[in-house]
Amino acid sequence: MKRFRLILCLALLFVLMAGGVVAAKLRSNLNQDWAAMKGILRINHGMPEWYFDREDPEQSRTVARLQRVYRLTDAKGSLLQVSDVYAMLDDDGEAKSKSNWRIRRDARGAHYLIRSGVLYSNDRDPYFVAIGRPLGRW
Repeated sequence: MKRFRLILCLALLFVLMAGGVVAAKLRSNLNQDWAAMKGILRINHGMPEWYFDREDPEQSRTVARLQRVYRLTDAKGSLLQVSDVYAMLDDDGEAKSKSNWRIRRDARGAHYLIRSGVLYSNDRDPYFVAIGRPLGRW
């Protein structure tokens, strides 16, 4: 019986550690996406513009990934852009003033890790951006 409990505890510890590694990898990838988004998305006079070489397949894939789970609002909360996937996520009363991590769910029950925060326009006006990735893949 003691051996069984020991094996069970070790298995549980392994599962928790593996989950932690996956979560850390997903957060790291989302942090990289956040940095890329800040370099590619520019807001000029209230108009969002994605600056990238459309002839470069890698840059096009990066922008497509960033726009897959994405939302942009102005400082008053008016929606400027939203992806179809993000529009399907549950409303969690997200904060609009600081960097924020959370898990959101769509109608089918799929979970997404979301990172949100403030992006400043060329005019130094604040805009709220949220990007995400599905949990379980990276």
